[in-house]
Amino acid sequence: MQQPQQAFPKEGAVAERLVGIDVGTFSIKAVEVELRPSGPAVTRLGQRTLPPFAVVAGEIRSVDEVSKAIRALLSTAAIRTKKCVVSVSGTQVVVRSAEFPALKDSELRDALAFQVVENLPIPESELVSDYYRLNHGEHREKLETIEVLMAGAHESVINSVVSAVQRAGLDLVAVDTASLAAARGLNAHLSERSEQVPEGSGSIALVDVGAGLTTLTVLRSGTVSFVRTLPIGGDAVTEQIVRTLGVDSSRAEWLKRSGVDDDDTADLNGPTAEIVSAAVAELVSEVASSLEYYLLQASDPSLESLWLTGGGALLLGLRSSLEDRLGVKVQSVDLDTVFNQLEVKDIGEQESRLLSSSALVAYGLALTSTAKDRHAKPSINLLPRKAREKSAVRRESAVLALGLAVIAAGLGSLYYQKQSEVPTLSSEVVTANAQLTTLQGQLHKLSYVGALEATSQTLSSQVVSDTAGTFSWAQLLAKIAQKTPSDSWITQFTGTSATPGAAATLTFSLSGCSQVAPKHWLSALSTLPYLTNPWVSNSTLSPQSVTGVGCRNYTAAGPYGPQFGVTTFSGSATVASNFTTDQALNYVTEAVHSR
Repeated sequence: MQQPQQAFPKEGAVAERLVGIDVGTFSIKAVEVELRPSGPAVTRLGQRTLPPFAVVAGEIRSVDEVSKAIRALLSTAAIRTKKCVVSVSGTQVVVRSAEFPALKDSELRDALAFQVVENLPIPESELVSDYYRLNHGEHREKLETIEVLMAGAHESVINSVVSAVQRAGLDLVAVDTASLAAARGLNAHLSERSEQVPEGSGSIALVDVGAGLTTLTVLRSGTVSFVRTLPIGGDAVTEQIVRTLGVDSSRAEWLKRSGVDDDDTADLNGPTAEIVSAAVAELVSEVASSLEYYLLQASDPSLESLWLTGGGALLLGLRSSLEDRLGVKVQSVDLDTVFNQLEVKDIGEQESRLLSSSALVAYGLALTSTAKDRHAKPSINLLPRKAREKSAVRRESAVLALGLAVIAAGLGSLYYQKQSEVPTLSSEVVTANAQLTTLQGQLHKLSYVGALEATSQTLSSQVVSDTAGTFSWAQLLAKIAQKTPSDSWITQFTGTSATPGAAATLTFSLSGCSQVAPKHWLSALSTLPYLTNPWVSNSTLSPQSVTGVGCRNYTAAGPYGPQFGVTTFSGSATVASNFTTDQALNYVTEAVHSR
């Protein structure tokens, strides 16, 4: 089977993670994949049921409900990455392959837009489309005609799914069609099973039976050549059983599947058997008619096999009826071999079983190539240009914000981190300077983050100021922090400018866990020989028994309870005139050379 090229990280590189989000009528399914040197590995998966009518026939009717369901799914499935690809489906989405004269990309895009509008009767101004050349690897100048796979959708369909995903806090990198994602997932599944289909062999059909829609996708040599969406799904059967028998939806789901894997309809009797048989007959007729239509126009009208996926594919008797009608082997997609190495083991057996047969679209979405070179790694992306630019700005701003946060954290640790060591502080200064250099280059390219650049420059000046001169406040503060008792912490520190040979005055603002915390701190400060006149000028206790706020392991109950709570106090000390430290910059230089 011909596989789209996929980029994998080199040995030692950080593996990229991508999550595929399949928004269906009945539920949302998510599969997280990590691209490792050995190949893609599924690390997380799960599904979340949607409220009724939140999604109808593939179209989102309630963006808020879908967004809430996505956030809940990300939490319960413990999905760690924010980068995602989402699918669209339904009658407002079209996928076609077509042959065109050899045209330039600019000319081809105009011709394709007209072709998509012909198949999807909407104004061109409301169309979102994309394409890639199926013979992209050949020399274009030698081609008289080219074969193109194109996809398009109404912008309202795209905007709804984009809004739902972005409101859920995800970084959307691509919007693909459910049919193309399912085909990508099937190719990967067959590769896992070592089932390679030789070039020029017959077609493979994939039937995805969802709750509200059924999608027929035909692949030839691993490439999608035909897609048709049928307005038939498993929900209609469930609803009819509920109405006829008066049972709840869970019981109706079990009845229509009758043991899930059993193709023998003899176990069903009466009205249920009639409902299921009628639904299977209608679905088989629609699928067979669509396949026959495609094969009549194909250069090789042979069908090698048919694969079933989706929750509705478990409909009792569907597999055997399709085999009888089409005369080919019909198999169900089973992703157990893909999911058996999951890092999360708390997925129930029933849910895992359903996902193994219905998560093919989400799995294929997670395998989407995010490379910019469409000729090296062909893929469809219906994410509008404005949304792509917005996502890019968000990612770059996040990188800058993270860098500034790292710098701020480094500076904060210089002043407030207890029991820190000087080599650690110096290393953070060197790291902060390196990060500032990188971030300043990025800031000059991004005019829209000028405020962040000004903040970065201010922090840079502060780093230089804190490490300049011959008197190292960082080393002095580190020594004081090491002596500070565990029930106190420094919240603010001020020192007068000083040079060797002159005394310096220090003032502190502190917080503690009890009324005796100032005493403990004052006693500890008195043990430092180079500090004189240690003093606590004031102390205020906010009792834990009143505010309910206190430190861990300090309980308000008992005879000493009134002493416990958040205590704020101020102190001061004088640095002896004979106290000196090594030059900070020289120390940093020595730390760099020693690495």
